[in-house]
Amino acid sequence: MIQWFLALRDVHNLGMSADEYGSMFKPEFLNGGFLKPTPININDAHGCKRANKLTAEGKFAIRKRAEGWSEKLYPKTIEENKKILDDYLTLCEAHNIRPIMFFPPNTAGYIETYPKKIIDEFNVILRGIMSKHQSAVFFNGWQITGLTDEDFQDSDHLNVVGAAKFSSILNDFIMQFERK
Repeated sequence: MIQWFLALRDVHNLGMSADEYGSMFKPEFLNGGFLKPTPININDAHGCKRANKLTAEGKFAIRKRAEGWSEKLYPKTIEENKKILDDYLTLCEAHNIRPIMFFPPNTAGYIETYPKKIIDEFNVILRGIMSKHQSAVFFNGWQITGLTDEDFQDSDHLNVVGAAKFSSILNDFIMQFERK
C-alpha cells in the first residue's frame, strides 16, 4: 500500500481516506526522504500486458480453483447482490441508460470444471432480473468462440493477445446497440 500511496497519493480500496493514511507518516518520509516509490506503469500496473501463457501447472490450478466453488455457499450475499443489481438497473432505466452486463471469458478447463449447479442458479437469477429490466442486455464471455487457453495468463486474466481479441468482440457486441 505504501508504494501505491507514494506513487499516486491514493489508497485504492483501503478502509480510510488518503488524508488519514498520509497523516500516519512524517512529511519528510512521504516526500522522498526515506523511501522512493517503485516505478509503476499506470497502463500496466500489474504487469499483465505481456503475452504470458498458461503453463501446464497453471491449467491444473485452474481446474482445482473452479472445483473449489462447489464447496462455497453464500445465500445472503446472493440476495444482497440481487438487490444491488436491481437498484442499479432501475437507476439506469430512470436515466435512459441501456446497461450492458457481461460475464468475462474464462479458460475451457475452468468452464468445464465449474459447478453446473452454480451456473444454473446464476442463469435463473439472471433471467429473472432481465425479465424485469428489459432494456438491460447480457453478454456471456463463456460462450465466445475463438479464445483458447493461449489467450490467458492465468485463471482470471487474459494476456495481452486475449485481451485484444476479447475487447474487439465485446466492442462489436456493444456497437450493435449504437446502431439502433
